[in-house]
Amino acid sequence: MSETQLWLTVFEDSRPEWPPTLDSTGWRIALTASDTLQGCEFPGACRSNPVFPAFSDLPLPTLGNGVHHLYFLCFHSAFRVLARLLENAPPESQSGLFFTSGIASVLWISPAPDLLDRIESLCEARPWASEVWRVEDARIVSVKTKVGSLSAAEVPAVRIESYGSLPLAQRMTVDEFVSSIGLLLPKIAIHMPSEVKIYDQIVSLANELIAEMNYVCNPVGAPPLTLGEYVQADFRTDRALVETILHQDTDRLIQINAGLSYLSTQALSGAVPILERRSLIRRYSLLGVGTAILALTRLARCIEKAFSEGALETGLATHAPFASPLPGLDKLPNYDPRGWKDSSVNRWHGTVPAREPYPKLPYFSGTLGFRESEYTISAAIQALAAGGSPEWSLLTLTHEMVHGHVRSLLSIILQGEPDRRPEATWQEFYQRFSDQVEGRPISQHSFLDSLRAVILFYCCMTITHGSLTRPVDNKSTLTDVSVGFYLPNNAESLRLVLETEFRNINEVLVHVLDLHYFYRSSLSAYVPLIWRSWSIMPQVRGDLRQYLLRTLLVAATKISGTPFERFRQSLTRVSELLARIKHAGGSGTSTIDAALEFLSSKEQVDDLFFPFMASLVLVDLTHHVLTSNAIRGSLNGADPHLKIETNHASFEEWFEYAMPDGFVDDEVAAPAAFIADRLSKKLLYGDAGKLEFDTVLMFLACCSQSTG
Repeated sequence: MSETQLWLTVFEDSRPEWPPTLDSTGWRIALTASDTLQGCEFPGACRSNPVFPAFSDLPLPTLGNGVHHLYFLCFHSAFRVLARLLENAPPESQSGLFFTSGIASVLWISPAPDLLDRIESLCEARPWASEVWRVEDARIVSVKTKVGSLSAAEVPAVRIESYGSLPLAQRMTVDEFVSSIGLLLPKIAIHMPSEVKIYDQIVSLANELIAEMNYVCNPVGAPPLTLGEYVQADFRTDRALVETILHQDTDRLIQINAGLSYLSTQALSGAVPILERRSLIRRYSLLGVGTAILALTRLARCIEKAFSEGALETGLATHAPFASPLPGLDKLPNYDPRGWKDSSVNRWHGTVPAREPYPKLPYFSGTLGFRESEYTISAAIQALAAGGSPEWSLLTLTHEMVHGHVRSLLSIILQGEPDRRPEATWQEFYQRFSDQVEGRPISQHSFLDSLRAVILFYCCMTITHGSLTRPVDNKSTLTDVSVGFYLPNNAESLRLVLETEFRNINEVLVHVLDLHYFYRSSLSAYVPLIWRSWSIMPQVRGDLRQYLLRTLLVAATKISGTPFERFRQSLTRVSELLARIKHAGGSGTSTIDAALEFLSSKEQVDDLFFPFMASLVLVDLTHHVLTSNAIRGSLNGADPHLKIETNHASFEEWFEYAMPDGFVDDEVAAPAAFIADRLSKKLLYGDAGKLEFDTVLMFLACCSQSTG
């Protein structure tokens, strides 16, 4: 097989007839080898897609001569089907077998007009949708489609709250949602049936937002449960509150609408019938990227399921207000985390039922890159071709998914009594924390109070010591590293510090949990993989201080001792691991060089110590208290191919995914661990030079579990 990319392209004759027909459009087709689409030298308008031969070193079909039939096949587990076809396909048909990143992920080009009838006997599976093009001398002369349909009774019902009394801007936003979900859901039921339940949940979330907006515009009776901290009079007397909730809920609906728009164009473009809609990602305008979307969806759903089975939010809300507090916090600013592991969330394992998952809509984005929000999760568009590389790794999605999990945990820790006003709640938080710092007795001090105290203690430390995003203001005041703790003299001042530092708190917690859940707490795997993905990002090169601090804090999870000892040992470990990446070569080495140069500068390194020290309490809280064995087990425990091996060089555990490379007639039940294994081997042994081939194969492996 040539390493040059293959393109399947359809282009049309320009004819002014409307509506277009197969004859009037004059569709012609080509299978071309070129490193770039431009190198194919196609005239005029065209639709194209990369395709990948399943068999290597075989001659390609010549579509320009004679009669060919192109079979576009949609299977619920194309990964397994392709493994069977590789074993059972007759020799005369092997050169025409391809796979793609479209929802029609299997393409078979053959002179035989009856291949569709023989597919099931060859691979023991039936495509849930198919399309056959008859091509004569490169011109499409007929198209036959076969796709399931739903009766009116089978189409999921969409029931939206009445919203006619809302202001025009809000009505327009809800109108957009009604139209989007109405168009999308019947197609999802046919092409992605396992996602129907998720879209039902999205409708329920939208209805909650509509109910809130209806109430604040016309406050009659008790507020909905989601506005339980307010009373009816608040919305009659406080116009600013009404407008705030209207704007917040409108923004959330806009976010959902944007996700639905992306899903409509990315997941379903290229679905049978293929020529009716082209993908808006032009490099994939013929067959789309439906399989890549399914892979993102599968990865996201596995993570959501693990978080829902761990149900830490439920455990914290149910048990934490009544559980005994964390030890070692009675002498702030000094704390002792040695007994915290005995008070971790794992003590409630088995006593808290799984909650409903919080679903996100996954898509690829050229502007957002890898990004998480309340209702969506995006991957960088570069990952469509290069997601099988450490630089554009799909594993980056795990970090973004953990952001939503951490946001939920922090919400439980910081929300207080749900029926109390925020001002009163925050004043109580401040008073209880102030009493703890000053050594005054605190009535009914609980585990939840301790979690909150750790976060507020961190905020106070950052005032004098700095943080990820703010250098220390005056190093001369910190000659004794045990001092420098400052408690603001009122609740509002402390709240503002928390607001400023909230993103940094989230980042520290996310990095520690990402290491624990998805990298098996292996620094020797985590640091090279995450820095290879960071090394191509301009913002990392422009803010090395922050990203090095993040890495040093993660390394501190593996080290005990005084803050200074943990800092020095973390510095040594991170420097060693970054040096390995540099020696291995590859893209982004200039950023790695700059990071190593930064760490070799005593003045710059000394500036890192104080914010490192301030953030250690968050590292210890996350590492000892907030990591869940239930979540880790759900992510990886059900996959029989997954083995945990000890790296004899680092003495750290790491994943060994015991499945051969290529297509295998089996399922990948733990996609994150599968990706971690494959990427770490690429770092260790180098890239074989078939990146896009490997990336699309990885997409197919990630969605190898049947979704029918």
